[in-house]
Amino acid sequence: MKNLQIRLRTSILIIAYLLTTTIYASAGTNIQTQGSQPKYSIADHYTWLIKSNNRDKQALSQAYSNRGEYYRRNKIHAKAISDLNMALSLDPQNTAAYNNRANYFADVKDYKTAISDLNKAIEIDDRNLISYINRGAIYSEMKNYEMAIEDYGKAIQINRRCVPCYFNRGTTYLKTGQLDKAISDFSKTTNINPNNYMAYYNRALAYIKLDEYALALQDYEHSLAIHDTDSTTLNGFAWFLATCPEPKYKNGMRSIELAQRAIYLSSGQDLNKLDTLATAYAESGFLQKAINTLKEAIQIAQKDNNAKTVQEMKTKLEQYTKKLETSK
Repeated sequence: MKNLQIRLRTSILIIAYLLTTTIYASAGTNIQTQGSQPKYSIADHYTWLIKSNNRDKQALSQAYSNRGEYYRRNKIHAKAISDLNMALSLDPQNTAAYNNRANYFADVKDYKTAISDLNKAIEIDDRNLISYINRGAIYSEMKNYEMAIEDYGKAIQINRRCVPCYFNRGTTYLKTGQLDKAISDFSKTTNINPNNYMAYYNRALAYIKLDEYALALQDYEHSLAIHDTDSTTLNGFAWFLATCPEPKYKNGMRSIELAQRAIYLSSGQDLNKLDTLATAYAESGFLQKAINTLKEAIQIAQKDNNAKTVQEMKTKLEQYTKKLETSK
């Protein structure tokens, strides 16, 4: 197999759908009351529901669960865990609350406790699709890929048109080098949802590992056509066009264009995207621009005290500088 560098930090879109079970409006939305009353936040809405349902334990439990999930999404951790604990004390059978609390524990990297909550949710309802997806996602974070794949398979048995199930399992197969299975699952994802740009992107990475560069190019194009402002897609595609071992698939000028757009969309501070742009410049013969871009990236890395990245980029900078001096 030819060696095309795949940088996991920026190229493989490791998406694990940690699904939530909030039943009201999504976080961040304002709700308008009737008449001339002012708008109020989602948290206020849930607080009103809590006060309104103080005699109905199940409804009260769900309101606490939803408010806790709102707090979790907004990184208000103390209030989140307090509400989720209250939800489960009111209704120990509330599988939604177990899922939301598991997501909280996953956020704070307490994966063992997150798995425990999802085990309880599945004990209560062994047909709960979301619980299997979430548990699979957390197993994947723990690098327990075999258990993750098993859980996604159980979720698929419940719903054979489950997009996150196929996508997450495909991503897990990709991580573990089971490339044919990964491609199959990403294909099922796009068959069900042709607008899932992430599935095209990840399938391109599987094709690259198999040296199927024409198919990878096709999938990058599909992904970009669906979502042309996703910086990860732009950066990954730019890297491919700059570094593909097969010269006929290289396109230096387009690689530069895509890398520039990726940097613009990420506020110009992403080291990996700057490195991609520098590589695109160098591959296209613009060595001075490559050098200038690397110097900019090194300054950012030094401010972040990222010694390893600084050294890697300095090594590449020396290579470009010598190549430029030789070409004069």
